[in-house]
Amino acid sequence: MKAWMKFAAAFYALSGAIGLFMAVRYWTADQFMPYHAIVSGSSWESLTPGVQRFALGMLKIVSAGFLATSVTGLMLIAPVVRGEAWARRTALAGQCALLVPLLYTTLSLRAATGAPMPVGATATALALAIAAFIAAEMGARQQSPGSQPRNRGVGIGAGQRPSA
Repeated sequence: MKAWMKFAAAFYALSGAIGLFMAVRYWTADQFMPYHAIVSGSSWESLTPGVQRFALGMLKIVSAGFLATSVTGLMLIAPVVRGEAWARRTALAGQCALLVPLLYTTLSLRAATGAPMPVGATATALALAIAAFIAAEMGARQQSPGSQPRNRGVGIGAGQRPSA
């Protein structure tokens, strides 16, 4: 495996690990986080049981998003390393679909309320996903002469070389 692809695999693995950590953190929460109290202007104890259930449900939904994105990203490492262009694009798109709106919302809430919203993990995971994509692109461009990036499973005749 070329050095660029090793970097890509490592960066995707780290991004996935951050996402799995966040998934577990939010799934196992038994109340909202201290920064949620600041944003909402309410303590956990002051919320009615129905609102508490709703808040916990929202945490589970966020957890599921982290889980789905992380597992998908981790599953795409092998085709990315093989040089499959569709996998590089899909891995980045999946990460960005969750992390960009999440980062935007977190930063917006921090700016509006002054709450110490955690942006480090999300920003790091996003930066790692972008770095992984760039490393994978560089690795794909450094393939041996005469070889082409593999694109199996996408479109008619995928993975076939044009006849001369």
